[in-house]
Order: sequence, then C-alpha cells, then structure tokens
Amino acid sequence: MTKTITFSLAVFFCLALATLGWADKVTTTKGLPYSGEVTGYKDFTVSIKLANRNIVQKKIAEVKFVAIDSNAPFTQAEELLGKEKHSLKQVVALYTAAQAQASKSENEKPWLGELIAIRRYQALARAGQISLATKHWLKIVEQNQASPQALAIWPGKFSKRKSQNLRALKLLQAKAKKLAQAPAKNKAYLQSVLKLQLALQQKALGQSQAAARTADILDTLATDPAKAAEMLQGKAPEQKPAADQPGDAQPGAPATQAPPADQAEGTGDLATLAGLFEAGKVDVVAARIKSHIDAYPAKELPAALLLLGKSQLQSYRKSKGKAGRGVLLAAGVNLMWVFSEFPRSGQAPEALYYAAAVNKELNQPEAANLALREIIVQYDKPNYGDWAKKAKQELGKK
Repeated sequence: MTKTITFSLAVFFCLALATLGWADKVTTTKGLPYSGEVTGYKDFTVSIKLANRNIVQKKIAEVKFVAIDSNAPFTQAEELLGKEKHSLKQVVALYTAAQAQASKSENEKPWLGELIAIRRYQALARAGQISLATKHWLKIVEQNQASPQALAIWPGKFSKRKSQNLRALKLLQAKAKKLAQAPAKNKAYLQSVLKLQLALQQKALGQSQAAARTADILDTLATDPAKAAEMLQGKAPEQKPAADQPGDAQPGAPATQAPPADQAEGTGDLATLAGLFEAGKVDVVAARIKSHIDAYPAKELPAALLLLGKSQLQSYRKSKGKAGRGVLLAAGVNLMWVFSEFPRSGQAPEALYYAAAVNKELNQPEAANLALREIIVQYDKPNYGDWAKKAKQELGKK
C-alpha cells in the first residue's frame, strides 16, 4: 500500500511539473545543467526558476545552451549550435524566426527578444563572421545605452576573407565619425569602436599606417576628446616635443627610469602603443610603458618589454647617437630580459634579434653574432615565425 501511494505521488509530482511548464533549460560552459522556467534576461544575465522555486542566475558569457519550451525555433538554433558540424546560415535563420515569434508574445516575455539577439550575436562572433557580428554588436551597444557590459563583448575573431574584414572596418569608421559629434559624451563608446578598428587594421588587414593613425586618435581621446574628434575629421593633431634619455640601466632588472610626466600620462594599452610605435612616436611609447610596467599582467610583460626595448633602440637611432649610450644600454637590458625570463614566449626570438642590433650600435659585433646564432639554434621552428631566417640573412651579410 505504501509503495502504491509513493508511486502515485511521484507520478502526480511529475505531471504537476509538466503542467507548470518546467521544460526550459540552461547549461553552463562548465557543463552544469539547470531545468525549470527561464524567467528573464537582464544586464547580460539569464535567470531560471528551478522546480524548488529557487532562482539561478548566470552571466550570458557563462551559458552554453538555452532551451525555451515556448519558442521552438530558438531551441532548435541552440541545439544546432551544439553540434560539431552545423550550418551558420540555418542557425541565423532559426534565430530570426525565433525573434519573429517572440515579438508576438512580447507581453508575456518582454526580455526574450534581447536574449535571442545576444545569442545570435555570440554565434556570429564565434564563427568569425566579423562584418555581421560588428553590425549586431553595435546594435546591442545602442540598445544597452553603451553600458560597460555591452562594450566589453566586442567581437574578437576576424574573418579569413578580406572583404568581410573591410566591411566591418567601414561600419566602425562610420560609427566613429558619428560618435565624434559628441566626443566627451560618447568617450567610452568611441574608445571601444576605435580599439576594435585598431585590432582589425593591425591583425586582420595589415594596415600599419592606418593602424598608427587610429592608435594616435585613440591615445589623444584619453586626454583630449575634442582634439580626437578633429583628428577623426582629418585634422592633424598638435605635435609636442619629446625626449627619452634615461641613464645607464642597472643589471638584473628592466630599465624603467621615471619618464617625463607629459609623455607618461595616458594609456598603457599595448595595441595602442604598438600603433604609436608605427607612427614614429617611440619616445612616447617608451615613456608610457615605463610608467605602466608594474601594472602589466605576466602574460603581457614579454610584449611590453620587447616594445620598450625596440622603442629605446629606435629613439637612439632617430637622435643619430645624440641620445647617448644610456638609451642603448637600457634597450639591451629590456630586450635581454625578455629572452632570459621568458625564453619560450613568442617574443623571445624577436627580442634577441633586436638585442643583436643594439650590440651592433655599441660596436660589439661578436656579441651581435652570438645573439643571432642563438636565434637559429633555439627558434628555427614554425611557431616562432621567420626570425631564424632573418638571423641567417643578417649573418650572411658579414
């Protein structure tokens, strides 16, 4: 009798759950599944009410899969994305159908349209559909009043097709000019647009000169939005005199003497500084890196030290030796610091290559040749680029 009652209660409980509609699901990127009723999406966070009435909230970046029982196209799109092989066009079409269905029941779930939009955007961004992803990202940013959360999710995967990257760049350039009409008000939004534009120019399109100009505008925007807006309209910025003449470096530590205050103020973002380096503002780059050196995380430190050393070397060359040996010694210390402390980093062979150049400037050909041979011995591998090939060419000039 007891078993019969227990069984009946279990059946009743399951039927009750089905009646209440506990058929929605959320699965996290760590594989944690939640079943219940998805009750909302706000501030890039999904809420799901479990059978025990508890509410679980997950950031959208932590969500791998969402099923909405009342919106079949949305669930189908999510299921299709989970398959190893799928048609992105079909996924986008399903999300579009889901959006149309959601608009008919907006009174019941007014948040569902936003959830569908962000999931469609994430699918496009992950697939490297940069032009469409950029278009949808800009729309999401507008809908969220350029909130920090919206700005932070800009697409980071570029297309293998140049045409797509160029279309994305055109969208960003048009948006930047529009935002520049009120640069102070739109400063954070404009910074994010320019950072994505800079990344496209540097990494996807190889537009070094255009990237240098974008970096210059981005750097100016941090301290003078009005001037940055003028630069976006094609007006040249006012140039300030710069000097970078640190004293002799101390062995055993990066050479980071205090830079001039007017150069040190500003961003330490390495992508922006790389653009400024290409623009020839090597003294500014060196000053910025030195002022931010303690703030770089360990994974960025090799790149920061490499750029610092290259900037100091170029500063010495631009001065035609007038900057003094202290600049060269500081460059050599920073470049060798990359090789000695981060020998397996992608920056190590390049650092050695420019360390050899420093030794040549110091009239130490044997030390220069030793550095070049070390590149050939340790870094003649595909994952380290063509620095070994360049080292062989340098040695062949002897």
